[in-house]
Parts: sequence; C-alpha cells; structure tokens
Amino acid sequence: MATNLAKLLELRTELDGFLSGYEQRKHLFDQVPKYDIDLVFSLWDEYLAFLDENADAEKAERVRRAEKRVKEGQEYEETPAVHLDGGFPEKIREPIKHIYKAMNDTLNLVFPSTNIPELAENALGDPKLWKFFVHDINHLDSDLNRQQWTVSQVYFDESVARMRHRREEMRWFLELFNNNSEFMYGAKIEPYKMLDFIVADELGERQKMAFFKPADLALKTALTLQNRHPQFEFALVNELTDSLQNEIAVDAEPVAMYGNSGLAFSILYNLAKNAYKKMVAGKNTGEKMFMQVYEAPLSSVVITVGDNGTPIDLNKMKSQVRELIKENGIESVVFPNKEAKQRYQGWQESEYKIGDLTMKDITDVAFMARMSGFDSDNAFSSGMGLYGLKYFVEKMGGIAMYGENFETGSPLFTCILPKKMETGGVRRVLNLLSSTYNATKLYRHGHGRVQRTA
Repeated sequence: MATNLAKLLELRTELDGFLSGYEQRKHLFDQVPKYDIDLVFSLWDEYLAFLDENADAEKAERVRRAEKRVKEGQEYEETPAVHLDGGFPEKIREPIKHIYKAMNDTLNLVFPSTNIPELAENALGDPKLWKFFVHDINHLDSDLNRQQWTVSQVYFDESVARMRHRREEMRWFLELFNNNSEFMYGAKIEPYKMLDFIVADELGERQKMAFFKPADLALKTALTLQNRHPQFEFALVNELTDSLQNEIAVDAEPVAMYGNSGLAFSILYNLAKNAYKKMVAGKNTGEKMFMQVYEAPLSSVVITVGDNGTPIDLNKMKSQVRELIKENGIESVVFPNKEAKQRYQGWQESEYKIGDLTMKDITDVAFMARMSGFDSDNAFSSGMGLYGLKYFVEKMGGIAMYGENFETGSPLFTCILPKKMETGGVRRVLNLLSSTYNATKLYRHGHGRVQRTA
C-alpha cells in the first residue's frame, strides 16, 4: 500500500474520470476529415515525374553540396534528401493540412489536459513505476503526432521510395485512417489503463478485466513505430524477407486475452521500441524486426520481439551493474532475483567470485531499473521500459526471457503471459505454473516459430 493513501485515492478518482471520459469522447475520431487518397496519389505521381525529369540536376546539386562540405573541412557526404523539389512538398501538404489540424484538435478533445502524471508521482509506492508510466505517455504522444508525416514528409530518399514502391501498403494505411483512426490514435489510452492496474494493485482493489486481442496491439505498435522517422522507412510485412528493405513484421494469431490491455500494449511497445532504437542507429538498409503473438498450451500466450541488431553486450551490462552498486550501494539496487544479488555481492567481496556470475545474471540486467538491453545513458527515460515490463509480467504470473539466435546472433525477448491476466491468490500460482511449463519448453527446444532476422 502506498504511504500516501489520500493521494492514491485522489489519483483513483481522477483516473476513473479520465478512462470513462475517453469512452464517451472517442466517437469524435469519426468526425475527422478523410483523405482523398486518389488526390494524394496523383500529387505523388506528379512529384515523382518531376524528380525523374530532374534526376541529373538533383545528382549534380548533391555533389556540389558534398564538395562544399569538404572545402569546409568536413567529410564528403551526399545528403539522402531531395534538394530540387519543385515546390511539390508544399503542393502535397496544402490539400491535406486541414486534416492534420483537425486530428490534432481531436486528440486534444479526446485526451484533455490532466494532472494524472503529477498525482501519480506523489501517490505511487514505487517511484520507478511512475517513471515508467511517464516514459510511455511521452514516447507514445510523440510517436502518434508523427503519423501524419506519412503523407506530407516527401523529401527524404526513403520517403520517395515509399511513394514509388509501396502504394498498396500506403493505401491500406490511409484507408485505416479514414475508416477507423481511433484504432491507431486510441493507443494513447493504453498507458492510462496500465496505470489503472498499478493503482488497483496498490489499493488492493479487484482489477478491471476486459477481452482484447494482442494481435491488434502488435499492429498498433508496428504502425506507430513504422512512421516514427520519415528518413528511416520500414515496410510493414507479415514475414521478413532477405531484401535490403527495412521491415517490421507482425506475425500474430487472433487469440483473445482477458485482462488489462494496457499491460500487453506496454510489453509490446517497449520491446519493439527498444529494437527500433537500435535499428535506426544502424546502416538504414536491410534492418529487420518482428513481433510475434501465438497461443501456447495451458491457456498461455507467447509474445516475442526480435531484430537483426546486436545482442546484449555482456561486458557493458556487467560494468553497468557494477557502477550502479558503487554509486548507490548494493541494498539500493533492485535485482531480478535474490540469487543474482548474492552472486554480485560475492563479486563485491572477492575479485575471484566474478566467475560465479551466470550468463543469465548478466543478461537479466536488461530488466533492471535504469538499464535497457542496449544502452544506459542519462536520459530521463533510459531503461524504464524493460523494468516495467518485468514488473507486470511477474504480477500476473508470467515469465520474461532473453535469447540469442545461434545462427545469426540476433537477440529476442519473449514474454509468456496467461490468457486470463489475473493477479491474485491461487489464479496467479496456476498462471505461473502454466508459464513455467511453456518457458521450460522454449528453454529446452528453442523457439521453433521465430522469424529469421538475418
């Protein structure tokens, strides 16, 4: 129970009003103007024709700018963005900018300003969970605002390739916006549902439960990340290919779960966001990631996110936890389990006990607060994603696992969750038994359904 019960109850009242208000306001998404898709595509065609006609001049301009960089003491680099655009970016934006304004206005109406983040900071017993909540709403708010770049950001080479080669996918995206924009933008409510779970847990309340499909959450996550940066274009596919195209695959069975969809969304979103962060730091060619959801025995669901980036740096992880212990003291560090804490404490006592650390002790550092699987900078949000993920998975009797493909070296994170996401008493024990059974199968035999990322 949180020490400040009054603040927690105040948060409960505010959160109840926000969640119920969303259900009353979400119909406003239906009033947002629709794209004239044929008009958009015709403007794209005119733009592409202009680029083809002026390809030599564009190439010369890129060379000129690159040579200028050399004269200024910089490296020779041809910027992958259109310089001679004929004014088409503005021509393309003009007939659709009213849609952007309408969507922004609608988002402000559907998700009005609230003091929930401030209340949560003072109310929650575990301050790291407040950081996790704020981490999610900040990232998601930014990601959703960028969805509109899909049509209007047309000056990067990758954007031009999207217009030229991925019309069918773009038509599907725009039709989804026209017919059900709430499917995508409604994802903004999921972190508040997640917070509702935390509040109910701290108050000892019965959790709110509802049916949902994690496949829908995986698709929302893919759409959100796909358009995060227009200079890093990712095709949305069902299965990864060997092409040089950047791809996000969603391979998800339509299995239904019963519980809090905010938890499942947060698990998918944070795993995928970590993978995406690595990919956009790469060569921007042939970057691959996948999200997989399937039903497993004993009423379980397996969620896996993998990519073709680098796996966890064991030396870096080991050094990070060492620095964390030195800075805060070992009793202040929340370890994945007591056995790992004992082995790190043994290393602290004797240099030679470093050999007692298991590979799992090191890779599990990814699930600790202020860490991530791949970096640990001083940014506010660093490392909260996987910490929160582990918290929720364990609360419902699930299991989180880290693995690396032997053939490719590619990393993957897997969460085994109960279809019925109950957290109390006997039900959680049964959930944990089911999760352990499926985790043991994966441990012994590997993830036979995993997609190849390299």
